[in-house]
Amino acid sequence: YATALVAAHRDYCLQFVPQELRKNHGSRNEPQVCFYCFDADHLELDQRHIQSSLDELDVPSFFAFLDSKLELKRGDGEGAGAGGALFIDGIEASVVYFHSTFSPSHFPNEESYERRSTIELSRAVKVPSLLGFLAGTKKVQELLSNPETLRNFLTEEEAHACSKVFAQQWDPSRAEAAEAVAAALRAPTEWVLKPQREGGGNNFYGQELVEKLIAGEGLAQYVLMSKISADPMSSWLFRGATATRAQTSSELGIFTSHLMRGDEEVLSSVGGAMFRTKAADLDEGGVCAGFGVIDTPFVVPKMSEEECRAAGYLPNVAETKEAPTSTAEVGQASVCLLLLCGLPACGKSSLARALMDIAASDSSLFGAPDSTIEWVHLCYDEVELNCRSASGASADVFDAGMWQEARGRVVKTATEKVMTYKEHQAKRDQSSKQLVLLLDDNMYYRSMRKSWFHFALEHGCAFHQVLLTASAEVCLLRNASRIGTARVPDFSIRHMAEVFEWPSLEGTNWEAKPLVSVVLNAEDTSAEAQIQQLKTNFARPEDFWAKAPKTEEDSLPPSAFEQSVAHGFDLALRKVVSRALAEAPPELAKSRSLLAKAWGARKSELVAQLNCKLAAEPEATEASIGTWCHEAEEGFLRACVGDVANPERLQSLQSAKKSKTKEPNKTATKTKEKGNEKVKAENIGEEKRDNENENEKEK
Repeated sequence: YATALVAAHRDYCLQFVPQELRKNHGSRNEPQVCFYCFDADHLELDQRHIQSSLDELDVPSFFAFLDSKLELKRGDGEGAGAGGALFIDGIEASVVYFHSTFSPSHFPNEESYERRSTIELSRAVKVPSLLGFLAGTKKVQELLSNPETLRNFLTEEEAHACSKVFAQQWDPSRAEAAEAVAAALRAPTEWVLKPQREGGGNNFYGQELVEKLIAGEGLAQYVLMSKISADPMSSWLFRGATATRAQTSSELGIFTSHLMRGDEEVLSSVGGAMFRTKAADLDEGGVCAGFGVIDTPFVVPKMSEEECRAAGYLPNVAETKEAPTSTAEVGQASVCLLLLCGLPACGKSSLARALMDIAASDSSLFGAPDSTIEWVHLCYDEVELNCRSASGASADVFDAGMWQEARGRVVKTATEKVMTYKEHQAKRDQSSKQLVLLLDDNMYYRSMRKSWFHFALEHGCAFHQVLLTASAEVCLLRNASRIGTARVPDFSIRHMAEVFEWPSLEGTNWEAKPLVSVVLNAEDTSAEAQIQQLKTNFARPEDFWAKAPKTEEDSLPPSAFEQSVAHGFDLALRKVVSRALAEAPPELAKSRSLLAKAWGARKSELVAQLNCKLAAEPEATEASIGTWCHEAEEGFLRACVGDVANPERLQSLQSAKKSKTKEPNKTATKTKEKGNEKVKAENIGEEKRDNENENEKEK
């Protein structure tokens, strides 16, 4: 940047400073480079660094602010001084390097616009000029993303090459953008709505994007852009003395300089790059806004995985694969926790029924030939239905308390079964009687599965998780064939598919331990074939009954993670709301506003609960907070599913809204009654105290 500023300064001096005056180097009359910024600028260190480089290159510079005195001299008298020399606080500016005037907040009054106009009319080199600034705005980017517009500036071949890497950008107010708008409403997490603003923090995502598009007001001022997706990387993010491990995505920015004298190109160069990294689940990525961090790319030649390992860029397989622990070291368990996890309609229930049917006729399934194994199937959904039935609650309406009770009942039943079998084993040493607890639920977050892994460690159980893989499209087709309450709204399947945390089978984490995680194809494989695959994996009974291997927890250094976890939790709930609203059935179109308000209030309540929890439990680990967030999110998702699936629930929401206006009168009446009761109580208390005083005097 400094080199480009020097080139601009010297070009100005060659054109406008007489040769004899160029010798007066160092005088106040010499033109200088101006940093036009704020008096308290958070980028001052960057500016000082550039200023230092200018000093080394023997080019003078100074700082000016939004309220500095501006004057044009020797310009066109009839054109408001156009083409004149620009003096800022009495110093002639050869170059004006803008670090301000890019946001509406920088123009508090009409005078502010006049000042910017004065600078633009001057002969000083503007970095950038008004036209240069407009060329980089989002609306111009939108136009340039159109291949037809691009061909006005590039050849057909160049335009085609650029279009291949451009994101989709649309004016959402125009008819030709109808398909893009519909796609954004269906999958809002894959799009962003950008206003014509700079500086970050102004975009709309998720539910806010949906609400803006549905409202349809003033859409011409926005750009609807498809998100650029990248494979996440595991990284450590450092801020001061705090380090946080996260899945991240990065953005590479290239710095370029371009200097023109009319139509003549004076300079065009690349001046370095900036690599910016943020947590993959965050929408915003600004460094100054607190979302991202400055990173450094490590560029290596394009190599195969084997070549990378040979060169030392990746660890050898022998270093990452842990040798299986022998069953003698681990020990054998009398109880095995077998988790069935996956998307709704992926085939978990079918596999569970098939396993229970075989176990009924083969008491030694996955055990030694002479063993007797009891199988108990605990399906979260069935336990919840039983809880509702026992309480007389409707089977069709979601109840958060009932859902939480069902989850607690599953854990309680599992604990009682485990304790019974442990006592049985203690009384009869070397007993061959064993138990398989078959747990059936989506468990789309790792923390949901990890809590059962910890349960197995605590009680000395064997542990295996079977994850059934099927695409969201296949699950949606299967779900469409279901009837009644068995069918779930499509948006819940799409949401789970998007956020599902599949186990990493590489490295040393708990899910990568031998035979802890088994992934089965559920898209085009029958339950019988899946069971055969399980029999192959657990051909040796000692592998199936080996106690859950102890593992070191992923230890993270203490960090102030409250803001990031609360922000991430809020974003996760927003994703649920936006997808639920976008995919609500047509017959609920008139109720979208009501649903949005009800879900928004419910979301705010959960975020408030999280903040209270963070404040009340400062010693809580990130893992325990994460588990709470994931369970709360699942309950929120199920509540949204219940609202969409049950018109009765919508009617109750509407009734609550209508009766809301009557509540103030009721409250006032109750307050008045309570006030009268309080006065009476105070009078009685005073009479009692007077009587006690009289008695004391008599004594």
